[in-house]
Amino acid sequence: YRSRIELSGQDETTVLTMTFSAEGRGAVGRALGVLTGPLTRGATEKLLRGDLADIAAAAESAGEPDTGASP
Repeated sequence: YRSRIELSGQDETTVLTMTFSAEGRGAVGRALGVLTGPLTRGATEKLLRGDLADIAAAAESAGEPDTGASP
């Protein structure tokens, strides 16, 4: 699989773009990907959206005092 996070400036903000792709290797891997891809897409998307929400929360709280508390 390949995961990429890219940061770019836009006006006075920073835009974060995250992409993810996966591809099976060999004939068996590609066949399994075709069969399981639709089944795992929703779960993968949910996890990536959670990651992006965590990154956004951390970025938005940057500069705020650290309370030492864990989420």
